[in-house]
Amino acid sequence: MIPRLMALPLDVCTVGSMIRLTRLRNADPLWLNPDHIERLEHHHETVVKLLNGNEYVVVESPDEIVQQVTHLRARAIALAARLAVDGLDIDVAGGISAAAVAKPLPAVGGSAHRPDTDRPDWDRPREEKS
Repeated sequence: MIPRLMALPLDVCTVGSMIRLTRLRNADPLWLNPDHIERLEHHHETVVKLLNGNEYVVVESPDEIVQQVTHLRARAIALAARLAVDGLDIDVAGGISAAAVAKPLPAVGGSAHRPDTDRPDWDRPREEKS
């Protein structure tokens, strides 16, 4: 029997999908959804501009914010890959399991990585011609 995932507590789901920043004149943490960031501006301090027009002046540099967003998204991809490998399904819209639609990621590097071929199955090793 394949174990089912239990619902995560609200704080894990909410905070786990956000990045933590620090306002310039307030030490309280500011949690932002990185999908809502429109742009980052850096003059003497960093200004985070959101899609809804809100602006926040924060201590972190734009490079640090980009690194946090990249790390957050990499964790999400790694978790999805791990769930697919372990066979832990979660139901997505339409009753289809996430692991059923997820394909293993192709190997990066080595002889199997051939994006320059015209074959649709470029991630498989080529057969040697006789």
